[in-house]
Amino acid sequence: MSHVQLPRWLESTEAQRVRQVEIERRILPIKLAVALVLWVGLALLALSFPVRDVLLTAACGLAYMPVMAYADLRLPRSRVPLVWIVLQEIGIIGVLAFTITWSGGVHSPALPMTMPVAIIMGTRFPLPWLVPLATVAITAFVTAIWIGDREALRAAPVEALSWCAAFALAAALVHMLAGAERRARKDAIHDALTGVLNRKALEIRLADTADGPTRRAETLSVIAADLDGFKEVNDRFGHEAGDDVLREVAATLAGDLRADDVLYRLGGDEFLVILPATPTSEAAELAERLRATVAALHPGGHDVTLSLGVAGVVHTRVDLEHLISRADGALYAAKAAGRNRVGVAEPAGAPLPAAG
Repeated sequence: MSHVQLPRWLESTEAQRVRQVEIERRILPIKLAVALVLWVGLALLALSFPVRDVLLTAACGLAYMPVMAYADLRLPRSRVPLVWIVLQEIGIIGVLAFTITWSGGVHSPALPMTMPVAIIMGTRFPLPWLVPLATVAITAFVTAIWIGDREALRAAPVEALSWCAAFALAAALVHMLAGAERRARKDAIHDALTGVLNRKALEIRLADTADGPTRRAETLSVIAADLDGFKEVNDRFGHEAGDDVLREVAATLAGDLRADDVLYRLGGDEFLVILPATPTSEAAELAERLRATVAALHPGGHDVTLSLGVAGVVHTRVDLEHLISRADGALYAAKAAGRNRVGVAEPAGAPLPAAG
């Protein structure tokens, strides 16, 4: 099944997607704490403002909760996870803006509740997304202040401007701190030698796919690959030469893969490729092209070749770990048969038809 073509600036790379999903996992306690604070604050507003407005706002918040939950479910597998995260933020901004309109405008007790939104935004979004979203948030809140009490805003414009500056500053400071942490954590899912994703990234991918069956049958293939003759390069020419070989091979493999294919280095001279929406036959053809390319490459002037194992599945419940194990079995068979060849695993049962 072909994917809908999306603008390149909108799509996340696999590395970005992994980081975004991991960030969402890490800030989940913060999101829950912010939600609790907002609901407590709303309850306190009921003591001083018309109950009908509080109940209407609470109803809006409750109605939005299924959207929030659905976005949380979709974003781990989405090619555009930030779109789902933006949807969550806009919902919170809308509920808070509505609260400000009926609770006093520039003097609204709900106005300080917007600061946790700035903090969460600074944590979740890269700069190209943060700036327009923060602008939308400030515009929405200023509009709500104007609707809430125009005379108060005219009488105290500096108060509103100070709040806008504080909101923007909070988002910017948190973004810089979160960015420093993200840069430090980037190495956790990237192989330092080759720059491709590493075993940690694969473990995150495995965790994401362990949630149960999907609504439609998925076509998925994997390629397990291992260099032939790599140990001899290390033994005869040293580890620097071996590192050069790994870098050149990884760059070659990455360059020959398609946009949706994902390359991992699992350690040593072991690589893995995950091929979404790819039947076993196509994966085997790709594996053969990769084998031929590396065989003709002679990285660093060394006679290094590639043995590969291919496994695929079409099923509503994809056990990625088992699929990788089958590909490893096919790889070992290719090694035993003489190396520099492609082995294909036997199908694991009859494929299921896609749901209508």
